[in-house]
Amino acid sequence: MAEAFANHYIGEEGLDHIFFATSAGTAVWKRLPAAVPAVRVMKEYGLDISRHKAKSVEDVFIPDTFLILGMTKDHVDLLKCLFPVKASSIFRFTDYVFPEESSCGDIPDPYGLDLEAYRYVAGILDRLALSLIHI
Repeated sequence: MAEAFANHYIGEEGLDHIFFATSAGTAVWKRLPAAVPAVRVMKEYGLDISRHKAKSVEDVFIPDTFLILGMTKDHVDLLKCLFPVKASSIFRFTDYVFPEESSCGDIPDPYGLDLEAYRYVAGILDRLALSLIHI
């Protein structure tokens, strides 16, 4: 969902010829499609993620990235261990976008939960992605 929101706002700002977002997990079943509730919620935002397939951080060419955003502190810590050369480019999404709001914290993973949990997380990711584009 974060990838879709980020790329949507990147495109709206006309920056898609310069930047793009990609999503990769630290513990994923590779090539698994987006969860049905995620697809449904993103349709409510007018975004289609039905073709999304999960990929691992090992599938993303990390040396080419200039910014890596994790959903949780644990993700960030793991990413910094896996990619120490990129440690200065790795942040928790909430900390990077709203550094003055230390209470934001981790973004919950709605996987396996109900539609309302996906809506809740989508709302957070939408706000973060829009704010990220305007930093």
